[in-house]
Amino acid sequence: MLTLFLFLYTTGMPGFEEFMCTNSADCVTDCSPMFGLDCEMCLTEKGNELARVSLVDSDGECVMDELVKPPNRIINYLTRFSGITAAMLKPVTTTLRDVQVKLRKLLPSDAVLVGHSINNDLLALKLIHPHVIDTSLLYRREFGQRFKLKVLAETVLGRQIQTEERMGHNPTEDAVAALELAQYFIKTGPPSFFFFFFFISMRHQYKNSTCHILVWTREIELVQKLLCLYVLRRFADVLHTRGRKVSYIGKRSDIALNLCNQQWYNTDKEVRHEECTLPPDLQLIKQFRLTRSPTKNIN
Repeated sequence: MLTLFLFLYTTGMPGFEEFMCTNSADCVTDCSPMFGLDCEMCLTEKGNELARVSLVDSDGECVMDELVKPPNRIINYLTRFSGITAAMLKPVTTTLRDVQVKLRKLLPSDAVLVGHSINNDLLALKLIHPHVIDTSLLYRREFGQRFKLKVLAETVLGRQIQTEERMGHNPTEDAVAALELAQYFIKTGPPSFFFFFFFISMRHQYKNSTCHILVWTREIELVQKLLCLYVLRRFADVLHTRGRKVSYIGKRSDIALNLCNQQWYNTDKEVRHEECTLPPDLQLIKQFRLTRSPTKNIN
């Protein structure tokens, strides 16, 4: 996608005249600074256009928060989501080009932009930048399903954003949340943040239940035990330390396979017998996978 934009921009294709490239280096390092980015849009005659942009540095400090006057007539301010009103934009004279120039000056050549579905923000800014982190992709589930920034902030960071009491989103707050989600991912890695998916699913499962608090507490305690046992370790490694082998269900081919001494079973009964011999800590995984109904007695 970036290559396509660069081609269209450099060849002067119609519709891409307003796009601008940042002064970015060819590559980044572990020491390259990260910046959180978030934009709010209004609906105009030409579609969604930029109305506000916020940029925060790697410490979460706001370095830019600008209201932008769309060049086309506004049809809907989308106040419920953007927080933008007609009164806010009335005295504004800042244009998209002004914002592009300012961002180009603010961002160092090795800057890494972080955002949630950041492709939408860059399209609104009509900005081409090669080094980005999209937190909606970092924390996506199987089959490409993505979590909302609000859900990830509450579950991973323990912070509530985009609350109903506020009128619209705060782009600075959202930019900080996206930045910290990326920093958390880099620090902990996939093996440990995986367990937060269980937190999310449990949160929705018991959301409207009277036993929500007690069940939620028990699930947290269980996941904490799992994290202590298996964080930064592959399940196969844990089995190896316990003297166990990888098990597969199915029929084995007559062809000899030398794949780490697999242990094969032909019936479910053999597998269930093996599960009964698991040590107590490994049985936690089996216990955690059980689906419990919030309407049942949990005592």
